[in-house]
Amino acid sequence: MWKVLPVTQKPDQCLGEWIDREAIAEAMIPLIGQLYRNNNVVTSIHGRGLINRSVIAIMKAHRFARHRMADDAELSVHETFPILKAMSELKPVSYTHLTLRTRVLV
Repeated sequence: MWKVLPVTQKPDQCLGEWIDREAIAEAMIPLIGQLYRNNNVVTSIHGRGLINRSVIAIMKAHRFARHRMADDAELSVHETFPILKAMSELKPVSYTHLTLRTRVLV
């Protein structure tokens, strides 16, 4: 019924990674808001809107993307934050819908 998985990370390491992801998601909130208010950019991840969402809701949207991706990997805030940052620096002039769906492999 339940499958017990071995613990591969130390609690301190896991907590540190969580805090790091949480800080990045928190830094996304003003970027998402500015893009929406100033440039009419609607951001979403696999159809999950990011406007007026909490830090945890943004992290859940990234985790939700795992169920939609072929390799079953979680879409990381580390991957999406630079995209949002670049969009905010570009200052698009018309209505835009930005959907973050897949990873960019370089």
